Amino acid sequence: MRKLMKYYIVSGSTVEERISYLPIRSSTVKKSRGIRRAGSSSARKISANERQEELRLGRILNANFQQGGYLVTLKYSDSRLPADYEELCKNGEKLMRRLRILCQRAGVPLKRVLVNANWSPKRGAPARLHHHLVINELPLDLLKELWPEGELDIRTLERGKDLTSLAAYLCRNVRAEGKRKWAPSRGLAGPTYSEPEPVENTEAIEIPISAANIHQQPTLDDDGRQVGAYLRCTLPEPPKIVHGRLVIPRPPKRGGHKRC
Repeated sequence: MRKLMKYYIVSGSTVEERISYLPIRSSTVKKSRGIRRAGSSSARKISANERQEELRLGRILNANFQQGGYLVTLKYSDSRLPADYEELCKNGEKLMRRLRILCQRAGVPLKRVLVNANWSPKRGAPARLHHHLVINELPLDLLKELWPEGELDIRTLERGKDLTSLAAYLCRNVRAEGKRKWAPSRGLAGPTYSEPEPVENTEAIEIPISAANIHQQPTLDDDGRQVGAYLRCTLPEPPKIVHGRLVIPRPPKRGGHKRC
């Protein structure tokens, strides 16, 4: 049995609100196996899986780097260019080990996500092999010690910004079947989920008053009928999930004289 439910996903200052049909556990109802349709692994399903991968990375980025960090691109000169994608991935592993050692010696905490890139989504064609690295704010001299400065591009992440679009860009920079598109360091914070609550219809989406960067879209089934809804937005302060429920911080009170 499935029921229309609403729940929230919180990652940093970004809130996702989703309405969808979720299975309801029952000891008396046996789950039917259903009929397998030919061609169920269609291009539409593959595309949906890719979007979910982008959302998963977006939640990790928002939970760990929304309040400060860098997007680093590490390029290769002709003399250092890896022979193939396998060599690029091995270089990436060695690179992360060196970075971890440098941070340990400097007494600097390290949070990072590595992407070994081989595809240009803009051109829809293979790209020159390179690495992308999303990293917490640390002394930039460490990065310059790690990689030739002329082959290093460092951009500061905008504080409080929803990083889901960055996650989508990074995922689309990889075309490698059977390979993970991104590799996180250990101990990164993840998203938190509210308890699902039943709703009557797919229009029960509530946009917080202080929300910005609002992204909404319906969820459609294979016949084009709406079976759910999705909202993503950013708030001025990170909300919390308390006892399974979303709690949005109140805006700070304005100064002024108290009335007697």
